[in-house]
Amino acid sequence: MKVDKVWGGGTRAVVVVATVMICCVLGPEARALDRAIQYGVSSAPYWKVGKIKPELSKLCRKGLFNQVFKDGLYIGYGGKDNAGGVTISGIAKRGFNLYDPLGKAIAENTYHFKEDGYSTCKVYEAIPLQGAPTLPTLPTTGK
Repeated sequence: MKVDKVWGGGTRAVVVVATVMICCVLGPEARALDRAIQYGVSSAPYWKVGKIKPELSKLCRKGLFNQVFKDGLYIGYGGKDNAGGVTISGIAKRGFNLYDPLGKAIAENTYHFKEDGYSTCKVYEAIPLQGAPTLPTLPTTGK
């Protein structure tokens, strides 16, 4: 059987409808994962990744402190304490995937974004741990 016959007719429509439904139900996390790199996993609640920064969260909602590539690099969180059981936070820092026209980022700190691009955006600031792996290189241009 040819591949185009497998994907032809009603099968293709079912796959497209299922994909759209998954993206609608799971939200921005599902839409971002098709172009993302997973940095790590954790069973801890996502809000324990760092200290919530209300000022940066407000700037994120205004489009003034965001990831260049939304959830281009992320941490996956699982476990009963996370919303819906599984969630992600995008990662950025000064010189790495961060749009920061007001210069609010502290160079050595990492910023974790929950729901970047939405009116509910939250930014968590994490101070680096000794011996932590370095972040891979991602482009820092664009928005």
